[in-house]
This record gives sequence, structure tokens and C-alpha cells, in this order.
Amino acid sequence: MGDTIVSGLVLKWHSDRTQALVTYELDGRVATEWIAAARLRPDPAADTDEQPTVR
Repeated sequence: MGDTIVSGLVLKWHSDRTQALVTYELDGRVATEWIAAARLRPDPAADTDEQPTVR
């Protein structure tokens, strides 16, 4: 993913909230993976902070 910014959906937080299980679409493919919380930002266009921007 590198420096690409994509919108995703947080499915679950790790118990210590250092990682989130996120589903996102990139280049026509859907991916689900654990991503470090430090790489996630709330999407300003979203109504809640459950739809992060992945960096």
C-alpha cells in the first residue's frame, strides 16, 4: 500500500488498540488486514471515526 491513501472499514480493534482489522479496496481488489493504529486517520467526510483513512 505504501503512501497510498484509501478509505476503509474498521472491522475489529486488537485488545490493546494498537492495530485494527481493516477492509479496503485498492486497484479493484478488496483486502482485509491488520493495520497499525498509527497509520489510521478518521475520514473527514465520514459521519463516524469507524471509517479510517489508511496511510
